[in-house]
Amino acid sequence: MIAKDDHLTFKLFIQSNTEKGQLPKVALQQNDVRSNALDITHYIEDFAYDTWLNVSIPVSKFEGISIGKAVSSLLLEQNGTSATTHQLFIDQIEFLPRNYPKVKLSSAAILSKIGSVDKQVELVWQLPLTPSIRYVKIYRSEDKLNFQPIAILPIYMQKCLDRVNEYNKNYYYKIAWVDYNYVESPFSDVKEIQTKKGPMLRC
Repeated sequence: MIAKDDHLTFKLFIQSNTEKGQLPKVALQQNDVRSNALDITHYIEDFAYDTWLNVSIPVSKFEGISIGKAVSSLLLEQNGTSATTHQLFIDQIEFLPRNYPKVKLSSAAILSKIGSVDKQVELVWQLPLTPSIRYVKIYRSEDKLNFQPIAILPIYMQKCLDRVNEYNKNYYYKIAWVDYNYVESPFSDVKEIQTKKGPMLRC
């Protein structure tokens, strides 16, 4: 659902030699209703090549859409004519409040509990009342040295299940809070778990 003060935000990477005036227009669709198309060049903070650009467009600039309803599609259309092939990458498409919380996440995340049943590891965390936390990011390691991110979850989730590959093997986990700009908090303490084959269930 979009709110009146929301902004459509996304990251844009220009792979080709595309001039600013050749960037596409963007429109929103709600089922069979389509908004006007806006030139994204007016909403780029600092135009540059070989870097991810921040695009932020107020929802109020899109005409014809309904506040309080979900957006079904984001549409891109060519801006003018061009005989050249343009390569663009778009990532992290979101609707964010205009004034989202920006308090720095300086405290470490808290991984409260960890347990396993067969090849499933359950992780439970304790989320503080910090409004700038938007996601929970989970890391796993098999040697306690090399951690890989395996999931990023919304804050309404207080636990998750991670399915692993082996029995009688030690796995290590840690988590971090993530803010609206995808900046992570300090990590939680690392917790270790060994997977064991559970008893056979009988009907």
